[in-house]
Amino acid sequence: MSTETQELDLDGKSEPKVWYTHDVKKALLAKYTDKGAHLVLFEVQDTVGTSGTQYCDAVVIGNWASTGREIWGMEIKASRADWLRELKKADKSDRFTNQCDRWWLVTTSRDIVKDGELPHDWGWMNMTKGGGLRIEKAAPKLPHASETAVRRGWAYALMRRAYEKTDDDRQRALEAQREDLEARHKIRLEAEVNRARMPNTGPFEALKKKVEEFEKLSGINLDDWRFGHAGEYCRLMSEAWSWGGRETFIRHLTENAKSLASLAAALGTLPTNGG
Repeated sequence: MSTETQELDLDGKSEPKVWYTHDVKKALLAKYTDKGAHLVLFEVQDTVGTSGTQYCDAVVIGNWASTGREIWGMEIKASRADWLRELKKADKSDRFTNQCDRWWLVTTSRDIVKDGELPHDWGWMNMTKGGGLRIEKAAPKLPHASETAVRRGWAYALMRRAYEKTDDDRQRALEAQREDLEARHKIRLEAEVNRARMPNTGPFEALKKKVEEFEKLSGINLDDWRFGHAGEYCRLMSEAWSWGGRETFIRHLTENAKSLASLAAALGTLPTNGG
């Protein structure tokens, strides 16, 4: 894998942002996992089992011949104090540098490393304002790189972390799918709520016009308490019309009118209270 590639965002002279370790990890994944050319692992133990005592912050493995199939180890530092503690224990990384082809320091700010502090066989990447990684110093190939055989213990540790990463990726994919479904459901729900709050569109508007037309032609206000009787009258009229057509309907109305007139006349001849 080439050490000459520079990050596209090169505006290091502008006001720096504050970055954290998780930002560095995100930037490493973005830089080295494109098209599957590399495998990026975080927090890799020096060996499997309880005998493992140290962790490598990040390991980048070239998967293809074009990437050199090299193993790069990386130390991530988010503060100068942390970097100074690292310098006091310069041999702490030996268990990993002895197994890697190149070794990198990756920082969140240029201020973390002062001139002359970086070991000569280390490379250095730093976060840019845009959230990418810029190579401050290319990592040379370590002297023992061509002769080193990866220890079995660390090979197992790499494989175990790769397996855990696959499981983590699967869980993240499922979580992303769940979030996507929830987001779609929320959009549909909000659309239904908005549709209910805006009744002047669609089927509701058509129904509203029909009701208004009915009230205008019939002279009946559907909010009136007598609406139930009005509905019954309309039903009876509709049924009478359907039984025999217009002529029969008119005949029924005439007969009913005569019956009502006779009833009114009879009621008018009845004695009233006290009469």
